[in-house]
Amino acid sequence: MSFDRKSWEENGYVVIPNAVPQEKLQAVIDTIWSYTGKDANQRADWYKAPLLEGAMVNMSHNQPMWDNRQAPIFYEIFSELWGTEKLWVVLDRVNMNPPVAPGWDHSGFLHWDMDPTKAPEPMYQGVLYLTDTTAEMGGFQCAPGSQRRLVEWQATHSPEEGAPYPGTQGDWMMQKPHPIKDWVMDGLETKPIVGKAGDFVIWDVATLHGNGRNLSNRPRLAQYISLTPEGTTRASSLVHGGEELRQARIDSWCNGGYPGAVAAALGVPEGIASEWLNGILADPTKVMPLPAARYTPQLSADQLQALPALLQNAQPWNHPKVVYAQPLHKRYGIGGRFLAAELLSKEIAALLSAEFGLTFAPEPAQLTDLGEKLLGLKRW
Repeated sequence: MSFDRKSWEENGYVVIPNAVPQEKLQAVIDTIWSYTGKDANQRADWYKAPLLEGAMVNMSHNQPMWDNRQAPIFYEIFSELWGTEKLWVVLDRVNMNPPVAPGWDHSGFLHWDMDPTKAPEPMYQGVLYLTDTTAEMGGFQCAPGSQRRLVEWQATHSPEEGAPYPGTQGDWMMQKPHPIKDWVMDGLETKPIVGKAGDFVIWDVATLHGNGRNLSNRPRLAQYISLTPEGTTRASSLVHGGEELRQARIDSWCNGGYPGAVAAALGVPEGIASEWLNGILADPTKVMPLPAARYTPQLSADQLQALPALLQNAQPWNHPKVVYAQPLHKRYGIGGRFLAAELLSKEIAALLSAEFGLTFAPEPAQLTDLGEKLLGLKRW
């Protein structure tokens, strides 16, 4: 797989057309709506929980996402960029950015997924357009040429000159005003990258990028796909995790179906169950209240009423595997973000089975031979 190297070097991004067929795109779209419990044709539903900052959707291990991740075209693209055939796929998420509305106004942003005071190391990111995406839909945007301007800044300034402006709070790379960003953007423009359903945009991490403000009448839907050298994952930089990371990835894939099993027991969309599970990990008192059922739960009303006390007594969040997994997302970024919640959901499923006789047998996503290697299940 080759692409326009001249455009890549000049602009810091390139569009690969028709990377994925429509049926594979639609499968992910359907899963997004199912995971979030939203009706694609009901505008009011688009703004219901779960809806995260940046319009991210924290699903990771369903079959349609894996079908796209293990498509040979992405392996070929990233093998060419990295100069190696030994790659792992990043266990990344999807994006559902609805149009601006009262109570929802994702203004869009430009940022670097790196420290711009330091020389950029090779790192590449990509996004698959699940639907046709116009300039007004708040999709991928970037500042073409900013990756070259950043190198110019680093050659003429000290790291101290890249300190955030006084009073800057939070993730300073996400802030619009910043001395490096202001210098790099002088004379450059933010460009929304339009595309057809199935187009794949890949960019250099040193390119200022982000997503935009959706001023259309439809949600922007996309899947993030990127690959890194075996033994690594992409966080704010390229992280080397070795065997610990490999085992965490395999465990995440093996147990990725359990949040959905817990969701069915509670009668809620998986996205709501995942928010509840992550809330428990942050603060076990958030076992209460249980999320309000949207569907008929597998548990009876009496069983649901008894569940918080059972959880407080069993404290599955203190299971050694769950405790061990909790800091991994800080260490490994997206690749480790879901594991603790998945392991917690597995322990809760075991409790529901023991106490109420429910049975759970979630199967992990099916992998091709290439997919097994991209996960780390098989060695290259």
